Amino acid sequence: MDQLAKNLEIAGQFNNFNEWLYSKIKPYLAGDILETGSGLGIFSQRITSDFSGSNIYLSDINKEYLACLRQNFGSNNNVKIIKLDLNNLADFAALGKCKFNGIICLNVLEHVPDDMLALSELKKLLQPGGRLILLAPCHRWLYNTFDRAVLHYRRYNKQELARKLTQAGFKPERIFILMFLLF
Repeated sequence: MDQLAKNLEIAGQFNNFNEWLYSKIKPYLAGDILETGSGLGIFSQRITSDFSGSNIYLSDINKEYLACLRQNFGSNNNVKIIKLDLNNLADFAALGKCKFNGIICLNVLEHVPDDMLALSELKKLLQPGGRLILLAPCHRWLYNTFDRAVLHYRRYNKQELARKLTQAGFKPERIFILMFLLF
């Protein structure tokens, strides 16, 4: 098991934090939803349960994670499991004319070499009035060996993230820093 998979398994055990985070994003979701970087499905279970009448697309680039998602959600008729590399235009093209009311991108953008390409393509997938819910690591000065080990290309500051979102065609509603100190 690679370090990223280990981290996903550990993150899945933080039930209180995951419930709290999901409670913060759920009010902004409606209709058809795309979850990018679904991984092992930490949030997928909540999404597919709460939005069972919607079309839900769960995505990842990792074959093992896609197999796990298929095993856990493949029998649900409203759920589609897709490979989606946020820097691969062919993967975006494979979605055809799909449009989403909500796109969830939690701890994914920092793993993407060309974040501007990813943001621009995600913007094209949103219905008018649709929302992108994005969580990315903050404080560029904290970038370290752990970030490199889990294949992060970057961390963000508020101004940089707001600028990139605006350049990609988004109108940021709310950007805030979520920071926990670990001892």
